[in-house]
Amino acid sequence: MFMKKLMLCWLMLVPLSLAAQQFGGGLTGGLVVSQVDGDGVGGFRKAGFSLGGFATYPLSDKLTLQPEIRVEQLGSSTPQFLVLRTTHVSVPMLVSFRLPILLGETEYPLDIQAGPVVGVLLGARDFIGNDLSTSLRRTDLRVQAGFAAHLSERVSLGVRYGYSAYSFVPVRSGLPPIWQVTGQVGAYHNYITFGLYWHVLDR
Repeated sequence: MFMKKLMLCWLMLVPLSLAAQQFGGGLTGGLVVSQVDGDGVGGFRKAGFSLGGFATYPLSDKLTLQPEIRVEQLGSSTPQFLVLRTTHVSVPMLVSFRLPILLGETEYPLDIQAGPVVGVLLGARDFIGNDLSTSLRRTDLRVQAGFAAHLSERVSLGVRYGYSAYSFVPVRSGLPPIWQVTGQVGAYHNYITFGLYWHVLDR
Protein backbone atom coordinates (compact mmCIF):
# COMPACT_ATOMS: atom_id res chain seq x y z
CA MET A 1 0.00 0.00 0.00
CA PHE A 2 2.83 2.40 0.89
CA MET A 3 4.61 1.73 -2.40
CA LYS A 4 1.41 2.38 -4.38
CA LYS A 5 0.95 5.73 -2.61
CA LEU A 6 4.59 6.60 -3.21
CA MET A 7 4.38 5.87 -6.92
CA LEU A 8 1.07 7.73 -7.18
CA CYS A 9 2.59 10.85 -5.60
CA TRP A 10 5.51 10.73 -8.01
CA LEU A 11 3.28 10.25 -11.04
CA MET A 12 1.14 13.20 -9.98
CA LEU A 13 4.13 15.46 -10.61
CA VAL A 14 3.97 14.75 -14.34
CA PRO A 15 0.57 16.35 -15.10
CA LEU A 16 1.51 19.27 -12.85
CA SER A 17 4.60 19.87 -14.93
CA LEU A 18 2.59 19.62 -18.14
CA ALA A 19 0.35 22.38 -16.89
CA ALA A 20 3.36 24.55 -16.11
CA GLN A 21 4.99 23.66 -19.44
CA GLN A 22 8.36 23.69 -17.68
CA PHE A 23 9.55 20.14 -17.48
CA GLY A 24 11.98 17.63 -18.85
CA GLY A 25 12.81 14.03 -18.19
CA GLY A 26 13.98 10.75 -19.52
CA LEU A 27 15.30 7.30 -18.72
CA THR A 28 18.29 6.17 -16.71
CA GLY A 29 20.19 2.94 -16.18
CA GLY A 30 23.45 1.92 -14.63
CA LEU A 31 25.57 -0.08 -12.22
CA VAL A 32 25.47 -0.04 -8.41
CA VAL A 33 28.38 -1.22 -6.26
CA SER A 34 27.46 -1.59 -2.59
CA GLN A 35 28.19 -2.88 0.86
CA VAL A 36 26.17 -3.09 4.09
CA ASP A 37 27.74 -1.39 7.09
CA GLY A 38 27.11 -3.52 10.16
CA ASP A 39 27.35 -7.02 8.67
CA GLY A 40 31.07 -7.46 9.37
CA VAL A 41 31.94 -7.60 5.67
CA GLY A 42 33.75 -4.62 4.13
CA GLY A 43 34.29 -3.61 0.52
CA PHE A 44 32.10 -2.45 -2.37
CA ARG A 45 31.98 -5.96 -3.88
CA LYS A 46 28.24 -6.38 -4.46
CA ALA A 47 27.32 -5.33 -8.01
CA GLY A 48 23.74 -4.72 -9.09
CA PHE A 49 21.62 -2.77 -11.55
CA SER A 50 19.68 0.49 -11.37
CA LEU A 51 16.93 1.21 -13.91
CA GLY A 52 14.25 3.88 -13.97
CA GLY A 53 13.10 7.29 -15.06
CA PHE A 54 13.46 10.90 -13.98
CA ALA A 55 11.81 14.29 -14.40
CA THR A 56 13.37 17.76 -14.21
CA TYR A 57 11.66 20.95 -12.99
CA PRO A 58 13.61 24.23 -13.30
CA LEU A 59 13.54 26.34 -10.14
CA SER A 60 15.87 28.97 -11.60
CA ASP A 61 18.50 29.26 -14.33
CA LYS A 62 20.89 27.07 -12.34
CA LEU A 63 18.71 25.17 -9.86
CA THR A 64 16.57 22.18 -10.85
CA LEU A 65 14.37 19.78 -8.91
CA GLN A 66 14.88 16.21 -10.13
CA PRO A 67 12.52 13.51 -8.79
CA GLU A 68 13.27 9.96 -9.92
CA ILE A 69 11.90 6.47 -9.55
CA ARG A 70 14.20 3.46 -9.86
CA VAL A 71 14.34 -0.28 -9.38
CA GLU A 72 17.79 -1.09 -8.00
CA GLN A 73 19.80 -3.81 -6.27
CA LEU A 74 21.88 -3.26 -3.16
CA GLY A 75 23.56 -5.62 -0.74
CA SER A 76 26.83 -7.10 0.43
CA SER A 77 29.35 -9.68 -0.78
CA THR A 78 32.68 -11.25 0.14
CA PRO A 79 35.27 -12.24 -2.50
CA GLN A 80 33.94 -15.80 -2.24
CA PHE A 81 30.16 -15.51 -1.95
CA LEU A 82 27.13 -13.25 -1.84
CA VAL A 83 26.06 -12.20 1.67
CA LEU A 84 22.88 -10.27 0.90
CA ARG A 85 21.03 -9.08 -2.20
CA THR A 86 18.16 -6.61 -1.78
CA THR A 87 15.90 -5.21 -4.48
CA HIS A 88 14.20 -1.84 -3.96
CA VAL A 89 11.98 0.72 -5.55
CA SER A 90 13.94 3.88 -4.77
CA VAL A 91 12.58 7.41 -5.08
CA PRO A 92 15.29 10.11 -4.99
CA MET A 93 14.22 13.74 -4.68
CA LEU A 94 17.29 15.66 -5.77
CA VAL A 95 18.18 19.31 -6.10
CA SER A 96 20.64 19.96 -8.93
CA PHE A 97 22.95 22.95 -9.30
CA ARG A 98 24.39 23.49 -12.79
CA LEU A 99 27.97 24.62 -13.41
CA PRO A 100 29.53 25.26 -16.83
CA ILE A 101 32.76 23.32 -17.38
CA LEU A 102 35.02 24.53 -20.20
CA LEU A 103 37.19 21.88 -21.89
CA GLY A 104 39.16 23.43 -24.70
CA GLU A 105 36.69 25.49 -26.67
CA THR A 106 33.68 23.36 -25.70
CA GLU A 107 31.48 24.00 -22.68
CA TYR A 108 29.94 21.01 -20.91
CA PRO A 109 27.23 21.52 -18.26
CA LEU A 110 27.95 19.77 -14.95
CA ASP A 111 25.10 19.17 -12.49
CA ILE A 112 25.96 18.89 -8.77
CA GLN A 113 23.16 16.87 -7.15
CA ALA A 114 22.06 16.02 -3.61
CA GLY A 115 18.90 15.02 -1.76
CA PRO A 116 16.97 12.37 0.19
CA VAL A 117 15.97 8.96 -1.12
CA VAL A 118 13.06 6.81 0.06
CA GLY A 119 13.56 3.10 -0.53
CA VAL A 120 10.83 0.44 -0.55
CA LEU A 121 12.02 -3.15 -0.22
CA LEU A 122 10.76 -5.60 -2.85
CA GLY A 123 12.81 -8.62 -1.77
CA ALA A 124 15.95 -9.80 0.03
CA ARG A 125 17.96 -13.05 -0.08
CA ASP A 126 21.19 -14.35 1.39
CA PHE A 127 23.88 -16.41 -0.34
CA ILE A 128 22.02 -19.72 -0.02
CA GLY A 129 18.72 -18.31 -1.20
CA ASN A 130 16.98 -17.77 2.14
CA ASP A 131 14.28 -15.12 1.99
CA LEU A 132 15.14 -12.31 4.46
CA SER A 133 12.38 -9.93 3.38
CA THR A 134 10.42 -10.30 6.61
CA SER A 135 13.46 -9.53 8.79
CA LEU A 136 14.33 -6.28 7.02
CA ARG A 137 12.58 -2.93 7.20
CA ARG A 138 10.13 -2.39 4.35
CA THR A 139 11.20 1.24 3.95
CA ASP A 140 14.46 3.07 4.52
CA LEU A 141 15.51 6.68 4.18
CA ARG A 142 18.88 7.58 2.65
CA VAL A 143 20.89 10.59 1.52
CA GLN A 144 22.54 10.77 -1.88
CA ALA A 145 24.98 13.19 -3.53
CA GLY A 146 26.98 13.27 -6.74
CA PHE A 147 27.27 14.85 -10.16
CA ALA A 148 26.18 14.35 -13.77
CA ALA A 149 28.23 15.53 -16.74
CA HIS A 150 26.34 16.31 -19.94
CA LEU A 151 28.08 14.68 -22.90
CA SER A 152 25.49 16.01 -25.34
CA GLU A 153 22.02 17.57 -25.32
CA ARG A 154 20.45 14.14 -24.83
CA VAL A 155 23.03 12.12 -22.91
CA SER A 156 24.66 12.62 -19.51
CA LEU A 157 26.83 10.44 -17.31
CA GLY A 158 26.55 10.54 -13.53
CA VAL A 159 28.18 9.21 -10.36
CA ARG A 160 26.47 9.29 -6.95
CA TYR A 161 27.24 8.18 -3.43
CA GLY A 162 24.38 7.03 -1.19
CA TYR A 163 24.07 6.10 2.47
CA SER A 164 21.32 5.30 4.97
CA ALA A 165 22.92 7.20 7.86
CA TYR A 166 22.48 6.71 11.61
CA SER A 167 20.36 9.82 11.84
CA PHE A 168 17.93 8.30 9.39
CA VAL A 169 16.15 4.94 9.23
CA PRO A 170 18.43 1.87 9.39
CA VAL A 171 17.86 -1.09 7.11
CA ARG A 172 17.08 -3.20 10.18
CA SER A 173 17.62 -3.19 13.95
CA GLY A 174 19.16 -6.67 14.22
CA LEU A 175 21.18 -8.94 11.95
CA PRO A 176 21.20 -12.69 11.22
CA PRO A 177 24.04 -14.55 13.04
CA ILE A 178 25.65 -15.53 9.72
CA TRP A 179 26.45 -11.85 9.08
CA GLN A 180 29.11 -11.92 11.85
CA VAL A 181 27.82 -8.90 13.73
CA THR A 182 30.62 -6.65 14.97
CA GLY A 183 28.62 -4.91 17.70
CA GLN A 184 27.13 -2.24 15.45
CA VAL A 185 23.38 -1.98 15.96
CA GLY A 186 21.58 -2.10 12.63
CA ALA A 187 22.66 -2.40 9.01
CA TYR A 188 23.08 0.53 6.65
CA HIS A 189 23.24 0.65 2.87
CA ASN A 190 26.49 2.18 1.59
CA TYR A 191 26.72 2.38 -2.20
CA ILE A 192 27.95 4.12 -5.35
CA THR A 193 25.84 4.41 -8.51
CA PHE A 194 27.25 4.88 -12.00
CA GLY A 195 24.42 5.96 -14.29
CA LEU A 196 23.72 6.89 -17.89
CA TYR A 197 20.87 9.37 -18.49
CA TRP A 198 18.94 9.74 -21.71
CA HIS A 199 17.07 13.06 -21.78
CA VAL A 200 13.98 12.34 -23.84
CA LEU A 201 12.43 15.73 -23.07
CA ASP A 202 14.25 19.03 -22.78
CA ARG A 203 14.03 20.64 -19.37
